[in-house]
Amino acid sequence: MMMLPYPVVMIPQFLLFKELGWVDTFLPVILPTFLGSSYMIFLMRQFFTSLSNEIFDAAKIDGCSELGQWWKIALPLSGPVVASVAVFSFIHSWNDILGQVLYLNSSDKFTLAIGMTSMYASVTRLVPWNLVMVAAILAVIPILVLFSVAQRYFVESIVLTGVK
Repeated sequence: MMMLPYPVVMIPQFLLFKELGWVDTFLPVILPTFLGSSYMIFLMRQFFTSLSNEIFDAAKIDGCSELGQWWKIALPLSGPVVASVAVFSFIHSWNDILGQVLYLNSSDKFTLAIGMTSMYASVTRLVPWNLVMVAAILAVIPILVLFSVAQRYFVESIVLTGVK
């Protein structure tokens, strides 16, 4: 799935969302990225395979079930990878102008990315660079806030490095 470019799946995905009645809503813009792209699934898989087997063996000896091992050991340790996936998914859906143009038809539902491109898309008039720069700052603020909140988990991933 990581080797398939987005234009390959764009038309079938649009037809699916049209049948579901999601066109001109924010659902097709938000949900696909948070349900899991192949890159995010690969990132999480690599994290879970890097967890030490000794931790799970000790839990198994103590009588913990498979679900209990996941719930009590793997899930608490997965804070950094969940934060990374959340940040990457948010940035992808926030900057995905092609998906936003495909699925949002009403001008009252246009996002900031569509508004920024429409400011300098017209060739017949001068580009209002002051408004474009203000919109660019407004587009970066949510990403910076999310990263500053998730930064604690990134630092925690460096500190918690398995079994000593």
